[in-house]
Amino acid sequence: MCVDFCKILREVAQLMTSSLGYLAILFICIGHLYAADTNSLGDTKSAILAIEKSIGDLTDQTVLLRCDAFLSFRRSVTEATASEIVRLIQSHELKGDSASIGILAAQFLPEERFWAITMPLLSSQRDGYLLRSIIMPPLPYGPGYAHSITNAACRKKLTALKNEPKVCPSVNGIIDLILTGELNKIYLEFKRDPQEFNYNRKFLEPGK
Repeated sequence: MCVDFCKILREVAQLMTSSLGYLAILFICIGHLYAADTNSLGDTKSAILAIEKSIGDLTDQTVLLRCDAFLSFRRSVTEATASEIVRLIQSHELKGDSASIGILAAQFLPEERFWAITMPLLSSQRDGYLLRSIIMPPLPYGPGYAHSITNAACRKKLTALKNEPKVCPSVNGIIDLILTGELNKIYLEFKRDPQEFNYNRKFLEPGK
């Protein structure tokens, strides 16, 4: 009886030791993941701030399209990077031109993924300039939400945004263009003939 009891105690001790080992490994893994996430956020922020510093400001709508650092960054943007950009904007670590640079880079994603990732930013709490960069960027950067009339979640979000009392009139006007399908027509016309909109075709990325 005593032998059996001692055996049980040894097994329990082994299990506790194993459990503590597993917990230790789990905590180490979580720590590494957190550090990697923090490093990735920092890298994304640094890249965008470096681009902002190199161009000065966004007064010229095509200045980013002549910036090799922006074009390289845009091609490297993944869904994870775009999510980081949104988080950096929400935490106010990116604002003004730097926030718009991040959003304009994210426009290179497939449209439905871009909508899903950026939809949390559609609020009257954001300034009108950033909202315009999201839903209707300068035409060479992408369609923004031009085609989102086919997406029920986007329509609902845009309608809710339009009904918020503090949204600036220019953003409301763009939402009207989206919901009526007019912005979709404008973007398709731009793709057919950019020069009609005073843009050189060279600003269009291959396949975009």
